[in-house]
Amino acid sequence: MNKSNAKTYIWVIVISTIAIWAAVLLVFEIELTGSVEALKKLPLVVTIETGIWLVFTQWAWKQNFFQSWLVAEPILEGTWKGTLKSTWVNPETGGDPDPIPIVFSIKQDFYNISCSIYTQESSSHSYFGRIYIDESNDVKRFIYTYTNKPKASVRHRSEYHDGSANLRIIGGSQNKMEGDYWTTRKSTGDIEIEFVQKKLVSSFSEVE
Repeated sequence: MNKSNAKTYIWVIVISTIAIWAAVLLVFEIELTGSVEALKKLPLVVTIETGIWLVFTQWAWKQNFFQSWLVAEPILEGTWKGTLKSTWVNPETGGDPDPIPIVFSIKQDFYNISCSIYTQESSSHSYFGRIYIDESNDVKRFIYTYTNKPKASVRHRSEYHDGSANLRIIGGSQNKMEGDYWTTRKSTGDIEIEFVQKKLVSSFSEVE
């Protein structure tokens, strides 16, 4: 989770703790000033706040109400579709390959983000993922590193490899991403994808 809103989080925690403690004391009819009984209720306050935090990190943080002012990261979870365009040039013809249709399935929770990437010939799964926010330039990026596994039928010309990509999150609704990738096969290229649906997929054929 991006920490750019850390100060806001701290203020929310402080204010909510005071509010919960005051509510507990009111319910139990305990006076705060010089009261040992008030201090004894602090464990209950912590328990309540922990429960609220669990609800927030499991579900509430994705709601529109918390976006921007509390949660800085865009919600990318879902299925995305687009193209991958390699910069590779065929040494025999001098031509470059056609864009490859590609499907992204992005999983995201409060702490982590990961993606699976599918083409007609291979599948990739990330082992590192992060949303990077450059506040000074108002730029948000999805950065990930992955392992690619080609289908057995194409391994004679497409071997296992690792790679990384840096995609800029664009569009008024932050529903598009574009950027580049590079791999351990010394290949590079461009990626352009657009959000399709919230439902996650596990293969290329699941998206029309």
